[in-house]
Amino acid sequence: MLTLASLAGAGGNYLFQAIMGRWLKIEEFGHLNAALGIAGMLTIGIGAASQAVTHHLARHQACGEQNRVEELKAASSAFLFRLTIFCSIMAVIFIHPISVFFHVPRTAVTVWVLATILVSLWGGLANAWCAGLGQFHFMAVLGLASVSMRLAVGGFGGRIWSNAETGIAASVFSGLTIVAVVVWRDRTFVCVRGRLGPLRDPEFIRFLIASLAVCIGNYAFTQSDVVVAQRWLSGPDLGTYTAAGLFGRAVIWLPMPILTVFFTARSGQERSDKATLLQLVAFAGLLIVGAGAVMLGKEILCRLLLNRTDTTVLALMNRFAVVMIPVGLLQALAFYVLAGRRFTSALVYGTCGLLYGAALTWWGRDAQTLLTLILSGATATFVLVGATTLLNNRRD
Repeated sequence: MLTLASLAGAGGNYLFQAIMGRWLKIEEFGHLNAALGIAGMLTIGIGAASQAVTHHLARHQACGEQNRVEELKAASSAFLFRLTIFCSIMAVIFIHPISVFFHVPRTAVTVWVLATILVSLWGGLANAWCAGLGQFHFMAVLGLASVSMRLAVGGFGGRIWSNAETGIAASVFSGLTIVAVVVWRDRTFVCVRGRLGPLRDPEFIRFLIASLAVCIGNYAFTQSDVVVAQRWLSGPDLGTYTAAGLFGRAVIWLPMPILTVFFTARSGQERSDKATLLQLVAFAGLLIVGAGAVMLGKEILCRLLLNRTDTTVLALMNRFAVVMIPVGLLQALAFYVLAGRRFTSALVYGTCGLLYGAALTWWGRDAQTLLTLILSGATATFVLVGATTLLNNRRD
């Protein structure tokens, strides 16, 4: 059900992008998605903490350790409260220089990015609780409600304010929908001064470090190019690159729920079984099918998004569909590495992500170079992380 609901949710999110693509000028459309990319960069730490909580909740749940599950939920909410304060301060300090470096056009955009970060902090906890306890049906319903809110706010706001801030605000209210429902439902576990003992366990700390490395790598290979594009591209060039990238990234985002289910299932096991391996095979198959669908239907997709066909966008969509295949395979490998507690491989992946991000920022000054760097960087990293994982498996 989660997969079907996620497909519907993904369709809703692309409908939202189509609404924004029709209401906004092409450069404002580019600024919208670049701003969301910056927000993602500043919440990498929350994603890492969320994955660590998910992993350990799944392990305790699989072992029937209900007391430890409840202790971890209470400790994670107390930890998040402290992390929220810390990240808020860091965001306020660093958001301006980051915005200047990546050429964010207006102060109002920066303010809404800050709001997105705060919502993402609590959203990470909500998703960790649901995924860690295998509550995929509940996640599916919440995902659909969140997308509905995004469409409502974006559709109404776009008629009045045709700028990037409208789309960012819609994303903020969308996230608030999930946070409000989960925090209210599990309010008995939300505490400010809870005991952090379960989070001080050496195994949890090691996993948190590995999760941070994986989240850095995941962000670098799936989103960082949008932010870099805003630094080097401008006006229509930024808009066309962003529009083509939306459908290219759909090759990964549509089957991503399979990896969410895989991560939870594999986290509760010592070794992979046939079911979890089949999930990885299904994800890889959907990557290839999705890339083919984007390439064959690019004219229809472009018209749905921009209400017209654009030859530059069409050409970029072909390349995006191809380069997202190794990026998607790299995501599957990263989930496998983290769920299997292959910490060395996770650190290698995070290091490669940092080097890749630096290469994009330094050399990615036009769309074609960005796509070349994505393809070569993802392929090389997949080979390196895969080889490291195989060596570790043989030693075990």
